[in-house]
Amino acid sequence: MESTELQTLCRIHPVAKGLCVIIANSRGNLPDKPLLKGVQTDLVNMQGTFEALKFAVMSRRDCSAAQMVSLLRGVATFSEYPPSYRRIAVVFAGHGEEQGVLCAHDGTVAVDAI
Repeated sequence: MESTELQTLCRIHPVAKGLCVIIANSRGNLPDKPLLKGVQTDLVNMQGTFEALKFAVMSRRDCSAAQMVSLLRGVATFSEYPPSYRRIAVVFAGHGEEQGVLCAHDGTVAVDAI
C-alpha cells in the first residue's frame, strides 16, 4: 500500500474521527475452508456503519497474506493523519483459525505478524 492512498483519503475526509480498514476475504486456498458468500455484503454493511460513525474507510477484498501485512503495517506507520484521526479500527471478515490466525486467499497470517 502506498502512502499516497492514505494521503488522499485524509485529504478527502480531513475531519473524520479516525480510519477504519476493512479486509473481506471470501475465499482461500485452504481445502478445508468453504467459500463465504456473505463476506462482500458484510463489507458493504460495515463500511456504511463506520461511515455513519464519521470514520474514513479503506476496504480490501480477497487479500493475500502479504497484502494484508503490507496494508496494516502501512496504516500503522503512516505519519500524516489529521489531528481529528484519533482512532484506527481494523475489521476482518473471513475465515480464521485458533490462536489469532487469519486466512488470506493464499494461506494464513498470524495477527501477531501484523
